[in-house]
Amino acid sequence: GARAAREARSIEELDARVATVAVHLGMIEDAKKLYTSSERFDLLTKLYRASGQWEKAIKVAEKSDRIHLKTTHYAYGQFLEKTGDPEGALKHYKESGTAFAEVPRMYFEGGQLEKLESYIQTESESKELQVWWARYCESQGDLKKALGCYEHAGDFLSMVRIYCFTKDFVRAEEEVMRLNDPAAAFHLARQFEAQERIPEAIRYYSEAKRYSHGVRLAKKYELDAELMNLALKSTAAVMIDAADYLNEKGEHDKAATLYMKGGKLSKAVEMCFSAQLFDHGHFDKATKMLIAANQHARALELCVEHDVPLSEEMAEAMTPPKDMMSNEERNLVLQRIAKIAKRQGSWKLAAKKYTQAGEKMKAMKALLRSGDSERIIFFAGVSRQKEVYMMAANFLQTLDWHSDAEIMKSIIQFYTKAQAMDSLASFYDSCAQIEIDEYRDYEKALQAMREAVKHLNKSKSDDKDERVATAQARILMAEKFVSARLLIATNPQQALAVCNDVLMMIPMDAVDVDTGIRIGDVYALMIEYWHGQRNHLEAYKLIEQMRGRKIILNPYLDRHMIEEIYSTLGVPMVEDNVPAAKTNQGYADDDEGGFVEEEIIDEIVDED
Repeated sequence: GARAAREARSIEELDARVATVAVHLGMIEDAKKLYTSSERFDLLTKLYRASGQWEKAIKVAEKSDRIHLKTTHYAYGQFLEKTGDPEGALKHYKESGTAFAEVPRMYFEGGQLEKLESYIQTESESKELQVWWARYCESQGDLKKALGCYEHAGDFLSMVRIYCFTKDFVRAEEEVMRLNDPAAAFHLARQFEAQERIPEAIRYYSEAKRYSHGVRLAKKYELDAELMNLALKSTAAVMIDAADYLNEKGEHDKAATLYMKGGKLSKAVEMCFSAQLFDHGHFDKATKMLIAANQHARALELCVEHDVPLSEEMAEAMTPPKDMMSNEERNLVLQRIAKIAKRQGSWKLAAKKYTQAGEKMKAMKALLRSGDSERIIFFAGVSRQKEVYMMAANFLQTLDWHSDAEIMKSIIQFYTKAQAMDSLASFYDSCAQIEIDEYRDYEKALQAMREAVKHLNKSKSDDKDERVATAQARILMAEKFVSARLLIATNPQQALAVCNDVLMMIPMDAVDVDTGIRIGDVYALMIEYWHGQRNHLEAYKLIEQMRGRKIILNPYLDRHMIEEIYSTLGVPMVEDNVPAAKTNQGYADDDEGGFVEEEIIDEIVDED
């Protein structure tokens, strides 16, 4: 009674206190009711367990006391195990989450090894349990069964260990190659080393990625070819150790490489010079070593002296950080790198370095050499420098700008930003001439001519007034011809009069570029009209006038039409002779200014 009173005092609920006393007095049913009314289901579960009513205890725990559910299952499992019901115990050990440890213990202590094996192989998902059983089988000498369990558990090291123990090295090698397990490969390598099968040991040390062990063996047995390969894959300390070894043997080239890879850059460069590796065609490697050792000046000298290709990676490595030296010194280094890149034809790299050095003009010149129009347009757009705008626009005019609206837009934009009104006017003149020469589109040509005049009026050149007057005269001539083309269908006589007017205004020795129109187009309009009217005589007279002006007929008149006119009049055909000098059709001798793109680029880009 006193003990019951002491236990009851620790319980807050009054009914639960009374119930605890009732239990000690043997009043079990009353205690159950009191525990239920006070909602102390944990004590009710405990009561059922103490009284051997396990199913009721589990039912209460499942419904109202889940915190004690697993412990109840575990206690029930222990009870069933002690009372000789291992199958029932197995069920409740599983429910309690302790089957991994308790079930094997139960079967092992009970000597039920067959049931234990069956449980491990069919029900257990634990690799640890599989390995435990495999080790037990191995200790009992059942290596076949142990191998199966090790494989099921993924313990490949133990598999290879058993094969090595049984001297089945062929199977051990097969498993190592199949399983790709570093630990298994390392064990096999140790076994081969113990048997002094050195090539095989080195191979499997490499498979295990334990390169330092392979290097150790390669040095000991003087296998230098394997040593180099293994050292390059190993740590810096191993690389340097291997380099020392190779250096002593006179393998300076390999030693230098390992010193460089291992971080001893100064040692690598020193060896290259002392062993005169630079004089044996290894200049590219020597240059990279010098760069890695921060001996940039000497690296640049080698690039110049031995024409070592300067890659972008090398150039970036030689670019000094901004906080390493003054801006002036840094810019000189950058310009030297850029100059070497330019000499080697690496125009984009040269442009990049000149830009970093703040030399926008030189950067643009290098870009122009590269011919990369997209980069040129981008660079000019962000440079905000008049000379750069001019260079970019002049270069873009050497491209097929007429068929690329973006290039044409860029040319206009750059001349405008540079306030180069004369150049912009000349460009619009070129646009007009192409519209006339290529497409006979005088309406578009007039638009371009008017733009040219608009920008000429903003020019500050001394001959501005003279050029404006000439351009306006060309516009007047083009406007007259456009009006004639419009009138020819509705008022042919007025159209012909306008054409004659135009021809009277143009001197016999004038060329098309000076007049604003192609003289041959004027004649063609009139000849085609008279041919359509079947007045071959008038058409013939105009053809002869064209010949008198040394205008080649073929670009303007249909050959069948010409033949019909001459045949109708009974006049023999005379073939045109293309003159060697410049003609009204735009043919020109190269000596008189033939267009060569490379020459224009050379004019734009001056050497530094």
